[in-house]
Amino acid sequence: MDDIFLFEEIEIENFHDIISQFNSVIENYRKKNQYNFNLIDRDSFLKDCDLVKKYFDNNECVISNIATIEIAAKSNGSLHTDNYRNTLALNFPVFNCEDSYTSLYKVIDGEPVLKVYPNGLTHTDFGSCCLTEVAKYCIRDKAILFNTQVPHQVYNNSDKPRLAVSFRFAKDPWHLLASAKCPEILSTRSK
Repeated sequence: MDDIFLFEEIEIENFHDIISQFNSVIENYRKKNQYNFNLIDRDSFLKDCDLVKKYFDNNECVISNIATIEIAAKSNGSLHTDNYRNTLALNFPVFNCEDSYTSLYKVIDGEPVLKVYPNGLTHTDFGSCCLTEVAKYCIRDKAILFNTQVPHQVYNNSDKPRLAVSFRFAKDPWHLLASAKCPEILSTRSK
């Protein structure tokens, strides 16, 4: 897995202002159901959160979907990969992300299973596979660009729900990475 991109922190100049804007409107977008991953109205959210829209426009990123990722207190999400056309997601903390983390895994043995939820969303579940953790990250003070095609799982160790916002793209924004200045690294990632 040494040659597979896992994740990178992304420096955003007005990051804390963006998070404040998210917090001021997020209650309008939270879905009260049993699923951790919920798509929200992209156009309305970007209108309400013009600072992040400006960041994406300035960096030539076209947003295809936006989702909230909410993990209940003292629990974890499923061990999965996302079933989207593209590879990358840019995740921002909204609240209570300090005592949570995302683990990334390598499959040692077993076959994943496609899960379809009543809300129509799908993911590939690795819960019955034998895996080993290869990395982990916490979204606190920076956004995280990560590879959604690597098996991953979010853990929330706190006594409160943890909420993040995840942006998915029409075209993977490899150019946001600091290492994107190295053409040989970029070319292997975009395959």
